[in-house]
Amino acid sequence: PHTNFHTFYDRLRDKGYFLEILSSPATFFDANEYGAMMIVDSEEEFYPEEIEKIYTDVTRKGMGLIVFSEWYDSDTISKLRFYDDNTRSWWDAATGGSNIPALNDMLKPFGAAFAGGAHELTIALNNGSKFDMAHGSALAAMPKGSYILAGQQKAKNKGEQGRNSVPALGLADVGKGRLVLYGDSNCLDSAHRKSSCEEFSIQMIDYVTK
Repeated sequence: PHTNFHTFYDRLRDKGYFLEILSSPATFFDANEYGAMMIVDSEEEFYPEEIEKIYTDVTRKGMGLIVFSEWYDSDTISKLRFYDDNTRSWWDAATGGSNIPALNDMLKPFGAAFAGGAHELTIALNNGSKFDMAHGSALAAMPKGSYILAGQQKAKNKGEQGRNSVPALGLADVGKGRLVLYGDSNCLDSAHRKSSCEEFSIQMIDYVTK
């Protein structure tokens, strides 16, 4: 939040939220002291103990969980291979924009998952506002009774109509807590974003903390 997410951080502080960065495993914090946990553009693996604790914190203690992922496409990852002159060897990308397999391991107990991909979508909310998904993941699964919002695929050529709808946003009540999944974090990145979703994100925080 002190670099390319600084604008979003400032918006949260203006709204009266306190934000703390988790610099240790998820087993090290007390969920009773927090309203929500945000996982944004995650690339790390989750330990089994972390997965169990996050699930318990949400379903039994009522902590909200918001996950913003990023693109994940096997073909694109393979194209990122490059030759490193220092080591004189070929390097492969460890993951995509986000580590979707690791996120899905964490989300499995909730019955939720990302499908991956690198979708360019327009997200239209019920209040009439819109923002763009730059290169995000689709949703593959959400718990029973979830609310799922699909984004419209953007036309590649001028004058071309948008194509298929892709499930991009999921909201769910899970036990005592609430869960939100969205497949793109670019809209929070003030250095690289094509469209802002800061207001939408604050609404999602309000949703999971009530």
